[in-house]
Parts: sequence; structure tokens; C-alpha cells
Amino acid sequence: MLSLEALRQKLRHQRLTAFELKLRDWRKGIVQAYRYRYFCDRSIVVLPRDVVGKASKRLEVFRSLEVGLWSFDPDTDVITKYFTPRKGTARSMEARNKAIESISNKIQLCKAFK
Repeated sequence: MLSLEALRQKLRHQRLTAFELKLRDWRKGIVQAYRYRYFCDRSIVVLPRDVVGKASKRLEVFRSLEVGLWSFDPDTDVITKYFTPRKGTARSMEARNKAIESISNKIQLCKAFK
């Protein structure tokens, strides 16, 4: 079992990815996913297969904001990746470190209740 400090160190060296799942409105999804870029290394909007069509026609917007676009088909469990940002770092390392701290604390709390 990892100590809390070992867990924090491990998380600091991992890529932090945020997923914003929307059922309909890809525009709201991309706005929220862009906000996540403040504290995470990459952010991806995930839409249902039957909704992703309009968003996939606007990939230039996703690319310019460095926000990914994926779709998910619950009938087949298939994820289709239209655009995935490759490299990236959080816009604020302080915010990223706070996010890691929060994740670490929640994992530690879950372990305590096992």
C-alpha cells in the first residue's frame, strides 16, 4: 500500500486527464472542458454517438482550444476518438498541484473506510 506522500509523488508524474460528458450540447461541453485545462494536462469532451455529428464538423474549434472530442456508443461499448490532444500541461501548476492534493486526500479517505 502506498503512503499518502508516495501517492502524491506518483500522481505528480502522471498525465492528468479530465473528461466532460454531455448528452446533447457539445458547446457547453467544450466550454467546461476548456476550463478543466486550467488544472489538468488534457481535457476531452465525450458525446453519445448520435449527437457527435455536429461537433465533429467543428474539429478546428476543438484543436484550437486543445480540447479532445470522443464519442461513445452505449449499445456497442465503442469509443470513437475524433481528436485527442497529444501533449499538454495544465495552465496553472498551482491549480494542478491542488487537484492532485484533493485526489490524494479522497483516495486516502476511501482507503481508510475499507
